[in-house]
Amino acid sequence: IVAVAQGVANLRSANAPTLPGGQYVSVISPAYEFKINEQISLAGGSAIGSLRDVGNRALTSGLVGQAAGVVFFRSNNLPDAA
Repeated sequence: IVAVAQGVANLRSANAPTLPGGQYVSVISPAYEFKINEQISLAGGSAIGSLRDVGNRALTSGLVGQAAGVVFFRSNNLPDAA
């Protein structure tokens, strides 16, 4: 998530065009999607319960993208995705 936020900050500082509503588009690999879900599931420890489910729902519904200023699309067709 930190890398996404840094990318958004760089795009905003360069006045890069956005979608209506001010969001950027990001195409991510399934592996990166997993890493985002993993970071979300580790946030907060045991304070909220099962954050893995919260993270999965958030990414699926786009809440993570909205929070970071990005709309995520998953693709297996990225040349150097890890």
